[in-house]
Amino acid sequence: RRGTSPRTGQRPSQGRCFPSMPGSVVTVQLGQCGNQVGTELFSTLAREAVACSGSTRDEILDAFFRTPNARRDRAGSSKFPDDFPEASTPTARAVLIDMEPKVVQSSVRIAKKSGRWRFDTTRTLAFQAGSGNNWARGYNTYGGQVRETACELIRKEVEQCDFFGGFLLLQSMAGGTGAGLGAYVAQALRDEHPHAPLLNHCVWPYESGEVIVQSYNTLLTASALLDCSGARCAFPKSGGTTFLPPRSCRPPRSSKGSYYTRHIRTVLPLTRL
Repeated sequence: RRGTSPRTGQRPSQGRCFPSMPGSVVTVQLGQCGNQVGTELFSTLAREAVACSGSTRDEILDAFFRTPNARRDRAGSSKFPDDFPEASTPTARAVLIDMEPKVVQSSVRIAKKSGRWRFDTTRTLAFQAGSGNNWARGYNTYGGQVRETACELIRKEVEQCDFFGGFLLLQSMAGGTGAGLGAYVAQALRDEHPHAPLLNHCVWPYESGEVIVQSYNTLLTASALLDCSGARCAFPKSGGTTFLPPRSCRPPRSSKGSYYTRHIRTVLPLTRL
């Protein structure tokens, strides 16, 4: 049936090789790894938006950024220049959570320095002490402490969406905050938004050498996410870049942005099924 589906919000592909986004995506960055991956993701999307034109640019902006109405010209085409004042700079639809402030602060600085986009500093949550790679500390100790505040920040970001399409959670599998607290936040989101698509992007640890308890943390995280996540994508660390898939599956260097945008466009609608 032609037109927009009232259930999923998907539009016909109109000759494209990938489906359209189901709506705006709220990204939740958890722990050091999740915040670093999220910063790279939005930087890549911003560069892609600059390189693209027309409907593709508009889709990227509408799905992943909050853009002021002033950014639209009379013809309805969105603008994305290099030097906008902060008030009119596209703002990532993201909530940054970590138990140490330095990574969150670093992510905010990197985004602001780019001049193309920024994080909303009112959508950040950080404590002064980390989880120390202790999954139980992230899940049991910090989980209950931050649940109300984290859910409130995420709810405010969801309310900024004209049409909410789902959650994208970025986290590691081996640490304490990204794995333990990340699993707790995923379960909390499932309780608060039982019908919303929930995609977990999980960074798989090295086979050995990083964290002595990483095998236990990975198993506990996978077990928790199986019960609440609509889809889980695990990407192993490879070549020092945490968000890339295995070398045999990597896209050409010049098309990484398009590759990951298509990947999210494809997987998020499937979480509704």
